[in-house]
Amino acid sequence: MVVVNAGEESLSVLDPAQAREAGRVALGARPHGLAAAPDGRWIYVTAGHDPGWVLAVDTAEHRVAWKVAVGRHPHQPALTSAGRLLCVPDFEAAQVHVVDVTRRVLVRSLPLAAGGARPLSGHNAIAAGGRVYVSDLSGRALVTLDGDAERVLSRDPLPGEPRPLAAASDARTLYLQLSGLAGFVAWDLEARRERARVEWPRPPGSDPAERTPAHGLGVWAPAGEVWAADRLDPGLVVHRAADLAVLGRVRLPGAPAWIAFSPDGARVYAACAADPSGAGAVAVVDRDRRVLLRLVPVGRNPKRLVALRVP
Repeated sequence: MVVVNAGEESLSVLDPAQAREAGRVALGARPHGLAAAPDGRWIYVTAGHDPGWVLAVDTAEHRVAWKVAVGRHPHQPALTSAGRLLCVPDFEAAQVHVVDVTRRVLVRSLPLAAGGARPLSGHNAIAAGGRVYVSDLSGRALVTLDGDAERVLSRDPLPGEPRPLAAASDARTLYLQLSGLAGFVAWDLEARRERARVEWPRPPGSDPAERTPAHGLGVWAPAGEVWAADRLDPGLVVHRAADLAVLGRVRLPGAPAWIAFSPDGARVYAACAADPSGAGAVAVVDRDRRVLLRLVPVGRNPKRLVALRVP
C-alpha cells in the first residue's frame, strides 16, 4: 500500500497487516496522483508545477529512480496498453500527456478538445474496456481516448464538474463524483448519458457550498459493490451496483479522500485526516464485515493511494 502525503510532499509505503509505515519517499513540490505498474515494481507519481513531472518510485528500494517532464500541472494518471503507457491529464494545459514508461519518455500530448476551447482542465484518468477516460473538470466533460491513447474518440458534456471516477467490471458504466454532489452518478458509456444518481442526506450544520462533499470511489466487482467516500458525514458508503441501493456504512474519524481495495478484496483502504490538525492516516476496513479495523499513521493531508503486491 502506498499513499501520497500532499501536505508533506512525500509518499508513504505501508505494511497494513502490521499497522505501520514501512518507508517514506521524498517527492518534491506538489505531488498529486499515482498509478501502480501491473507487477508492483513501480509507482508512477505526478508532481510539480510548470514544469510538471512523472516520478517513477522503485517499490523495493523506496526511492525515485527516474522522472520525465510532463506539461504544467499533472493530475491523476492511468496506465494502459498492458502497463506500457501512462496517460497524464494536465489541469492547466488542457491536454493529456502520454508517457512510455518502458522507454521513459514523453511520446505525445493530446488536446482535450479541438480548437483549443477554454476553460479546460484535465483532472482524472481511468482505463477500462480498451478505452481511456479523462475527466475535464472546468469544461464539465468526459473525454474518451482509444486504448493506446493515440486519438480522442469523443467528448461528452457532463451534468457537473467531474471529480473521481470508477468503472464497472463490464466497462459499460462509469461512476463519477461531481462538485457539490454528496453522492455520485452512474454514467452509461454506451448511451453516453447519466443513467442514475445517488445523493446522500446532508448532516445538519454541513456547509451547503462545500465543493467536494464526496471524494473517492471504488468498485469491487466480485461482490457487486460500489464504495464511495462521504466527506460531510465522514465515512464510506457501500452501494449495490445493480440498483445503487445502500448496503451499509463505515464511519471514519476524519474525512476520506480516496479509496483502494487490497488485491484479494478482503480490505478497503481510505486516506483520511485523523484529526483537525491535518495529521493523516490510512483507514483499514474489513470489506465483508464493513468495520474499521485500524488506522495506520502517515504524513499530513494524505490523498491518492493504491494497494499492490510488491515483488
